[in-house]
Amino acid sequence: MILHSALVLLAASTFQIAAADPIKMSVLPPDCGLTEQQVIDLAFPDYRQHHTNPTTQDDRAHEDYYHAAIVAALTTSFGKGYGRFLIAAVDLRNNKCDFCQKTALLVIDQVTHALAWRSDSEGVSEPTPDWDGKALRLTRLFPDDPVLSLAYRWDTIGCAFGCGAARIYEEWLRPQLTATSSLVFDQAWGGEVGGYQRGDEWDHVLDGEMHSMWPKRGYKFTQHIRAGWNAAGEFDRSLDLIVNQEFAQDPSTMKLLPGATTLARHDSHPSSVFPFSLPIRALVFEADLLPPGGAKSGLNSVLSPDGRFVVERKRGGAGEARLDIRRSGESSPIREIWSERPAGGKSFREELDGLEFVSVGWTPEVSRCLVIVELGLQSGDLKLPPVLVSLTPDGKGDRWEGFLPEGYQLPDGFILDLPEPGAKALMPPKAH
Repeated sequence: MILHSALVLLAASTFQIAAADPIKMSVLPPDCGLTEQQVIDLAFPDYRQHHTNPTTQDDRAHEDYYHAAIVAALTTSFGKGYGRFLIAAVDLRNNKCDFCQKTALLVIDQVTHALAWRSDSEGVSEPTPDWDGKALRLTRLFPDDPVLSLAYRWDTIGCAFGCGAARIYEEWLRPQLTATSSLVFDQAWGGEVGGYQRGDEWDHVLDGEMHSMWPKRGYKFTQHIRAGWNAAGEFDRSLDLIVNQEFAQDPSTMKLLPGATTLARHDSHPSSVFPFSLPIRALVFEADLLPPGGAKSGLNSVLSPDGRFVVERKRGGAGEARLDIRRSGESSPIREIWSERPAGGKSFREELDGLEFVSVGWTPEVSRCLVIVELGLQSGDLKLPPVLVSLTPDGKGDRWEGFLPEGYQLPDGFILDLPEPGAKALMPPKAH
């Protein structure tokens, strides 16, 4: 009986120890020849000192407030004649603060254990896993490329506690050896492949992907900005604005150089939110119909050419952008234009109207008021161009005229003739 009790106690003790102290699996390849501590020391030489000294941790004694970890690793030779290397991404978090992070990307010689190359990023969080669960991967730019390039993905956090915004980036690093046999990398390509924005403008998410155009020596980079709202005003990603950009390889540098950009739009259901609710005359406005651009004038109200109407920019009670169209000499508007997004859905922060009415004008015969609208849908380096919409004083026949060229501006009070289309305006196409 005593022996049986002792065995039961021993088994229970063993179970408690295993449950309280689970074994953390290392991401280092078993044949890399280095320990985690060796890699962390190469990434942040002063880490051990800071990690064990509470006075360097913002007067907080718990060691978790200063923590380094290897978040991704792999081994490779890149190609014939390069050697054998361990590649590791090491993340350092300080004081559990989204602003207090850095990531080191290391390339370590497996024979000498010396650091062959590194890249440091301030203010970035741990690399976000790729769709296959990897923040690091190796790829040939094209099937006949003799070397493997390194694809590295990481994210940035826009504010503490994970709110506000995040941007996910990927860059392709192509190796080469210098005249002294040193290993260096050139960025063959880099772009934003994911992220989200909420709170300060329309809630939206972004994702992007590169597609090879082989046997043509180029790629097509497709980015989706997804927004949209259901009937209750809740975010549902029903609106998909698509940016396609082609990249061609420079034969001398091997870099992928940006080329032509095209826009597309798919709606999974009709929207009731301005301006996405408007019938589309053209997704992109014909550049030949535009006059030379001019600087913004910043006027709040613009009189129609015949003096009958006034269009005025305003701000609503929640700070949203608004337009009033009224008859000259009258104070009450005959039309109020704003997003009219239903107040629905619970969130940490009230979602704001993303619109900005950049400039307003008229057609010569005053049948339409013209408005250049910033949509407030952007992510990092990707910013959609403004869209030209046309509005009628009586609210009948409003249209989405088309995206304008990037960077194009017109001053308040501009006059633009819009040839009437020969066919009915098209509604937004449905997603396939």
